[in-house]
Amino acid sequence: MPFLPVNAVHYLRYMIGVDKANTQTTEAERALLGRVAPKCKVIVELGVFEGVSSRVLRTAMDEDAELYCIDPFPKGRLRFSVQRSISMREIAKCRNGEVHMLRYHSYEAVPNWTRDIDLLYMDGDHSFEGSCRDFSQWTQFVRSGGLILIHTSRSSPNKFVPDTCGPLRLVNEVVTQDIGFRIDGYIDSMAIVEKL
Repeated sequence: MPFLPVNAVHYLRYMIGVDKANTQTTEAERALLGRVAPKCKVIVELGVFEGVSSRVLRTAMDEDAELYCIDPFPKGRLRFSVQRSISMREIAKCRNGEVHMLRYHSYEAVPNWTRDIDLLYMDGDHSFEGSCRDFSQWTQFVRSGGLILIHTSRSSPNKFVPDTCGPLRLVNEVVTQDIGFRIDGYIDSMAIVEKL
């Protein structure tokens, strides 16, 4: 039998119910997503991975809300995206609102964006340049009083984040210096930012 890539083994185990969808969020971070999603009519998630956070957001959001899941979902050696397949199944576990899966990099999706955003969840490009680009491009659409959640933006007892990590540098070097935003706190590695 030929060697199967790790993703393929995980995918098969997920499909038969042995594995759960992978996530890099902590239980406390997922609880935060569940607390802030209600009353948000337009939610944008940059970086979906296997859809665990997307499922949490959809479960908590109002029935008339919309969730935009933006991720390029690159194809792997199996010629399809394991993460996209798993995330679609995870997101389908709840039927609240409407979900739009946009298979783009965040910078490819933003030129056609026109909607006001109530909640922006940033967990995509973790380079400093990519994080800064996502922040500057996407926060222009976040309404005043809206929230931006930035994952992997500090170390916590549950997660070590190196000083070179893009989202950590974004928060420390950019967000803290911008008078248009206020950091309302942290839950584990996630910064809670309000647009003023």
